[in-house]
Amino acid sequence: MRLALVSESEKNSSDRQAFSAYLTDSESAETVKQVVEERAWNKDQVHSGDMAEAIRSLSLMPSPEILIIDLSNSLHVSDDMDALAEVCQPGTTVIALGTVNDVAFYRDLIASGIQDYLVKPVSVTVLKDAIHCAVSAREMPVDTIESAAKSRRNVAFVGVRGGVGTSLIVTSCAHILSKTMGCTVALLDLDFEFGTTSLIFDLEPGRGLKEALENPGRLDDLFIKRAIVKQNDNLSVLGAENAIAEPLQADPQALNQLIHVLDEQYEIVVIDTPKVMICSNPELLNLLDDLILVTDLTLAAARDTIRLLAFIKKHTKNIRITLVVNKDGLSSAGEVDPKDFEASIERPIDILIPYEAKGTVIAAKRGQALAEAKPKVKASLRIADLAQRLAGLPEKAKTKKASFWATFGGRKNK
Repeated sequence: MRLALVSESEKNSSDRQAFSAYLTDSESAETVKQVVEERAWNKDQVHSGDMAEAIRSLSLMPSPEILIIDLSNSLHVSDDMDALAEVCQPGTTVIALGTVNDVAFYRDLIASGIQDYLVKPVSVTVLKDAIHCAVSAREMPVDTIESAAKSRRNVAFVGVRGGVGTSLIVTSCAHILSKTMGCTVALLDLDFEFGTTSLIFDLEPGRGLKEALENPGRLDDLFIKRAIVKQNDNLSVLGAENAIAEPLQADPQALNQLIHVLDEQYEIVVIDTPKVMICSNPELLNLLDDLILVTDLTLAAARDTIRLLAFIKKHTKNIRITLVVNKDGLSSAGEVDPKDFEASIERPIDILIPYEAKGTVIAAKRGQALAEAKPKVKASLRIADLAQRLAGLPEKAKTKKASFWATFGGRKNK
């Protein structure tokens, strides 16, 4: 007897499960059951089956709000995803599990609209984080793109090692957020002696940051307006060029207060943060919504990425971490293959930014961010993807199929 597809009226039923899972191995099933029991979800919704079984089952019932699928036995992932999209309701949030540990595979899945992809075997901790992010994403209201872009956020960029190009990415992100997306942005450079964000924009840093940190009692709206330097109508830069012989020691409370004041005045606060600042002032992490770790593919960077990720997770759980590899394609001694890099740090790379030598030189000569001087080069386009993520906007789908499948990535309206 052939299975018939459910009617549209049945598919639009509000009788949806909070979650369902279709898994091919008992180890993954037990991990999922342990996590969902802690959320008081029905563990009977953990089913044994591959993508084909998931598609057959979901053709007969309303799809769950959160769906966990297993791609391990899928020979044609793209085709299976299209088939799954046809039987699922728009707004279904999908987490995929699989055995392929490849950054291109991961990026294609994320671009298609799924929430996350986890490489098996999956630990309880990793799955908990993935489901937490999925639930948080569903609870975020969807209004217009403009309102999404204008959500208030504090974002720190941290280079795992010197020379990975953190400031280049910071300044381009700040430019895109302020100029292209129309957000009011404060760019704060916490490298008091050797910071380059003002230099990249060809601005004089002034003494505003030094005075703000030495006299936190004076911090108010008027003081900030006098201390900042305007790069464009929406972008304010606060940096320093302190004397090397007299290093500025920022009091943690003064720094925290400064960020609070900026947060009240700007929609997005972007912070170029030396890693030593995070290590010496871990309380700063609790003020952040996003932390961008910028790295290259060297062995030393892999080691430092592992150490920083462990440190961050120890001191805060309420932060979204995005791992960015810069200068991809710049072959150098000691460079690690992306797959090996991901395996060593036990998490995927989120964004790969290609090396852009010519555009960087042109931008430096013009006193502009790379994304302002050369907005169409691949590096600038990938940085624009990062800016969209920080503003709460979905990345653009690469194909029509991806656009269709991206209906899964919808969030609940409130």
